[in-house]
Amino acid sequence: MAAIEKLYRGMLAAWEMLIDAPPPEVLRGVAERSKGGVSAAFRLAGFPLLGLMFGVLLGLAGSFLVRVFHPAGGALAFAVVALLLLEWKDGGRSLGLTTSVLTLRRRGLAWDEALERMNPDLNALTSPLSAAVLTLLEIVKAAMLFLVCFGHANAWLVIVLAGGFAVQGALAGLPEEESGRPFLEISEGIRNRVLGWVVGVICVVWMCFFPFGALMAGLAIWGMIVGFSRYFDRNFGGVSAEMITLAGSAAEFLLLLIGILFAIRI
Repeated sequence: MAAIEKLYRGMLAAWEMLIDAPPPEVLRGVAERSKGGVSAAFRLAGFPLLGLMFGVLLGLAGSFLVRVFHPAGGALAFAVVALLLLEWKDGGRSLGLTTSVLTLRRRGLAWDEALERMNPDLNALTSPLSAAVLTLLEIVKAAMLFLVCFGHANAWLVIVLAGGFAVQGALAGLPEEESGRPFLEISEGIRNRVLGWVVGVICVVWMCFFPFGALMAGLAIWGMIVGFSRYFDRNFGGVSAEMITLAGSAAEFLLLLIGILFAIRI
């Protein structure tokens, strides 16, 4: 029971790092009644577990919507709900950062310079090019979410959110670009073991529903953790909060694409 309580409190700690809105009072009650802190390992485990929770809720919502409405109409409603949640969880910062980086790249800047100059503020993206990039991004994500639900794979959102949050949790253990102190103080060895176990178990269980897709997703998640960690460390000497958010958004997009390729059944 103590381990379960620590995992639960780790999820709440991850919520405070990932989600702009505070957790509901009903969720905070258990943690406030307990004593003591929670270790960095349990906080890190809370990242993919929080994604699991959100993914399960979205999957159930998708199942409900396709039964209440026509399958196509339910899938469309699911795409809207899921898209709103993906943008709500970080106040639109991931959308702003992605749009900003792609706009700067389109204007000829190198990746490193674009990452240094990216802006999470959607209100600052006023150029026609930024508006076009933002609109295209949202249309593509909505279409992918529609296909996932219409293809009877709305449970794939567990993989998308757990994987995206796991990538962000891993990067939070890198030194912060300016201060040199990580957002989450944990050694690389413990980080790899914790995420390996938690993400591995989620992917193995989800192989019951999407055998090859879950395997590919697990490999992609680990590849993104290694790739992003090395890239940010080599080129910037660490990470910023914006880089972590952007990497999580990229991970979600890639995992959605993997779901389209290997999980849907139409």
